[in-house]
Amino acid sequence: MIVFLVEELLHGKFITSRLVWFGALRLARLAVAFAVVAGSLGLATATATAQDTGDKDKDMGDMSDNKDMGDMSDNKDMGDMGKSDSMDKCPSADAPKYPDVDEGSWAYDYIHCLREQQISAGGGDYRPKDPMTRSEMAAFMARGYARIKGEPAPIEAHEFTDVADDPNADHIARISPNGLEITVGTGDGTTYSPGSPVTRAQMALFLTRFYKAVVGEEAPAADHPFGDLDGAEGGEETNDAVGAIYALGVTEGTSKTTYAPSEDVTREQMAAFFVRMHNAILAKMAEDEKMAMEDMDSEEDMDEDMDSEDEEEEEPEPPAAPTGVAVEISGTAGDSLEVSWDASAAAGHYVVQWG
Repeated sequence: MIVFLVEELLHGKFITSRLVWFGALRLARLAVAFAVVAGSLGLATATATAQDTGDKDKDMGDMSDNKDMGDMSDNKDMGDMGKSDSMDKCPSADAPKYPDVDEGSWAYDYIHCLREQQISAGGGDYRPKDPMTRSEMAAFMARGYARIKGEPAPIEAHEFTDVADDPNADHIARISPNGLEITVGTGDGTTYSPGSPVTRAQMALFLTRFYKAVVGEEAPAADHPFGDLDGAEGGEETNDAVGAIYALGVTEGTSKTTYAPSEDVTREQMAAFFVRMHNAILAKMAEDEKMAMEDMDSEEDMDEDMDSEDEEEEEPEPPAAPTGVAVEISGTAGDSLEVSWDASAAAGHYVVQWG
């Protein structure tokens, strides 16, 4: 029997759903509950500031002016968040709204789904056209992890020297090399560059490492049609990351053949990218749970078959032979015998025969 468990935390909390399979006779042992634990909230409100951070490592890229590129679909319907069909549409009709996000915006639902899930902060504006900063990206990654896993990642020590005063310092620590390993920093690894904008190359790396941190395995490798990734910052890892997010439906590129890896990601684009990756992760986790339950059912069916065969093949063991057997002639004519013995405790009964 398939049961969809939908946990709904009201008042703007995150809505999640998990797919749980169980047999009626296995209810007590296989019942699974997934609780969503609210992590620390409050998205960074600092606007992006261009920084010349010198040589960038894998999750940095060339910082060009924001061209407001990305997957600009006019379709506002973001779908069902990759969960079961019983999942309520996100955002819900009464979800809180940002005053600076026009209802006709292609990203309207993506942005307000993030607010309803509290991945982005409530109150004030969303600033959809602003570049997404690395500080804000850390907050998205850390809160997204907590939403899916049910608890926040620990705050770990790191070597970044430029984040102590950042409003998302704890989130940066959570995704650091000693934490979720979603970032390796910038330059020589001693800086994070929190105020720098996230490029599309970096976005791909952040999201595929986020996938690995949550799911526990690499994002699926795949080819892509983009011809402008040669020489992109991050090299082969960026190329693989772009292939993965293309296969997962996170991006379709800036055209059929271009990805624009060095372009900055805007906050409205990041809302779409994050929601799509969130969908893909939940779909993967639901599939894994379904397969695990099917494997468990299959193993139990095999065990039951083996038990049945064992029962059919087993023959009762004969009773143990009696001990202390004694025979005496009795009767007035000496025509009777008295037979006595000590029976085994496991014996049922004995048959005495003589001729």
